[in-house]
Amino acid sequence: MSTIDRVNFIPDGLNPSLEGNLIEEYLLTKGYRTGDMKRLPRKVSIQLMTEACTHVSLKLAEFESKAKFREKIHWT
Repeated sequence: MSTIDRVNFIPDGLNPSLEGNLIEEYLLTKGYRTGDMKRLPRKVSIQLMTEACTHVSLKLAEFESKAKFREKIHWT
């Protein structure tokens, strides 16, 4: 997973739009948007972004695992 620009809360990395969408999706489940992070207390925004990044990391690992599995069974 890529790192997060701590000023703008935008992912830097291989697929920032996918990561950004997944972060936004996670935050929406918590009742927030990425733009809200700047207005929240620092502790709260850090906690939410830590949770969001963990969620994104797990989702990306899931996508990668599924892709490898599909490729493996395709060539079997």
